Amino acid sequence: MASDRGLDLVVVSTQSDPPVCRILDLKKALYEKKKAQKPGATSEVKEIQLKLNIQDHDLETKLNHARKFLERGDKVKLNIKLKGREREMRERIKDLLDKVVARLEVPVKVSSPGYGILILEKT
Repeated sequence: MASDRGLDLVVVSTQSDPPVCRILDLKKALYEKKKAQKPGATSEVKEIQLKLNIQDHDLETKLNHARKFLERGDKVKLNIKLKGREREMRERIKDLLDKVVARLEVPVKVSSPGYGILILEKT
């Protein structure tokens, strides 16, 4: 019956009497078993955008989201959106980024790929 269908006859259990067999595609079953054992890509980069003139309550809400993402194992990209003359306020931008890292209360590894951008990863 298995050869008529182009499938394989696989013994599932040899302990029972009579032995239990199944008709299935063995290569497909082995591939799916191997695929299920591989860990998936669990880490993503989540982006949180901030403005330079953000209020404390709004900042706390954004920090709560960042904490949740970091606890889950994701990386967090903090991006400060700037308008007009805000681009010239480098000290305020640096102060805001330092404030965010200090208030996170989660040990993180910080990398800065660009101006006004931080990528945080839980250590």
